[in-house]
Parts: sequence; C-alpha cells; structure tokens
Amino acid sequence: MADSYGLLPFQTSILAEDAFSKAKAAVMKALDIDETLPEAHSALGFIRMYYDWDWEAAEAELKRAVQTKPSYVTAHHWYAEYLTWMGRYEEAIAEISRAHEIDPLSPLINYLKAYVLFYARQYERSIEQCHQTLELDPDFIMSYIGLGKAYL
Repeated sequence: MADSYGLLPFQTSILAEDAFSKAKAAVMKALDIDETLPEAHSALGFIRMYYDWDWEAAEAELKRAVQTKPSYVTAHHWYAEYLTWMGRYEEAIAEISRAHEIDPLSPLINYLKAYVLFYARQYERSIEQCHQTLELDPDFIMSYIGLGKAYL
C-alpha cells in the first residue's frame, strides 16, 4: 500500500501531501506489525527521500532494507536513485547493477541503469543501456526519453 500511495503523485494528479500521508500511515502500520519488514523500510526510505527530503534517514532506511533482504529489487532500485541524487555515482552504478542482476528482464530496472549512467555522465554507456532496454520492450517510452537526453 505504501509503495502504491508513494508513487501516485508521480503518475497522477493526486497531491503529494495526500498520497504521502497515506503512504506514511501504511508504512507505520506495517512496522507496528513487524518492525523488521525490509519492504516497509524500503518504502519508508522512499518517503524520506521523495517527500521529507531527509537524506540521512532515507539512506538509513534503504540500507536497512537492502541489508535485510538483498534479493529485494525495489530497495536496490530506490537506493540507486538516492545515491544518484547524492552524486555518489560509482556507488549508484553498483547498486543499480545489483538490481539488474536480480531482475535482468525488467524494462524499468534496465532503463534505470541507463538513467544512473546518464547522471554519471557516462553517456555512451547510457545510450547502449537504453538500446538494450528497447530490445526487451520496444514500447517502453522511458528508454526513448533516456536516449534523447543522452544524445543531447
């Protein structure tokens, strides 16, 4: 529930305040039930990063999720985005590469690898990754956007 509510402001016209308050409530309920849930810590890290802008808390939650459940691709995905935002590009590339190893057929994870490479100013590698993503799913629009940005 928290993941769904947290993504709504990026995909719809729902106000971030409304969506993230529901996301926080869902995370807190999950953590009340089981404080060790890596999915809940990952979702909380996402909220701390994209809504609270509490970078230290975001990293702590995302690291906990990754360490607790190394196979949870979403935690690696969001941690890679966090590291990218922080300008820690080599760590971000390593993190998104871990996500890619877990789920090599996900168009989203493949595109996010291109996204991280783009921000790391590795434009040729980003272009190559966008093309690989389009081989998986020729209709995945984010890859075309990524290609345009990298070519520019």
